[in-house]
Amino acid sequence: MRRFSFQIDLTQGKSSKKKSSQKPGSVPAAADGYEMSGDLQEQRQHLRAWPQFQRALMDLPEVVETLEEWESPNLGAEYVRVYEVTRHKVTEAEPGYKQDGNTEAHCFFSPDGTKHLVSRLSSRPHQRLNEIRLSPDGQLVRLHYECHEGPVQSLEDLFDRGLAGLEEDLDRYRQYPNYVLRIFLILTDGEFLKSTFRGVCYYDAESDSVVTEEAKEIR
Repeated sequence: MRRFSFQIDLTQGKSSKKKSSQKPGSVPAAADGYEMSGDLQEQRQHLRAWPQFQRALMDLPEVVETLEEWESPNLGAEYVRVYEVTRHKVTEAEPGYKQDGNTEAHCFFSPDGTKHLVSRLSSRPHQRLNEIRLSPDGQLVRLHYECHEGPVQSLEDLFDRGLAGLEEDLDRYRQYPNYVLRIFLILTDGEFLKSTFRGVCYYDAESDSVVTEEAKEIR
């Protein structure tokens, strides 16, 4: 068992040649122009970077084979296929909220250029949440946060912001120990698939901590 941690200045207008009606010695009136907050400016800068982030992902090389020969060549070839299919899926996804039939999706970029595609079934929105992450270096992560049994929790906040950092949210795991996070990580080196990791992240009551251990299968 081992632990795993894995944002125009709108106040400017045309100058006026009218004389000021301000009386000498009176206190100047406060400006009524809109001043953008620092957070909003950061968000706008982040949004403007999205096309650049998208181009970087589109320039990633096609992965064609494993870096080293695997004990099971068929399994290595299957992982290469899974990587390419998943990479194309997240690369082609359009940022924003979408609904296709019974599936809801939210696609966005984080500031480091990683693209996130979060999805769920609209008929069971709080039972399971899926996410695919594709980083500019080619790293691909598939995540599934799901309820095994018992009461469900609202997953609205995670649908909006993704599952990043969830493995460190002890309070959430402690409150809903019936939810687990499944992880499938694929690392690449250029056109080669380098390695994979499959794990499950859950709350361990005995140690009162979130534990991640390697899994034998990924769902």
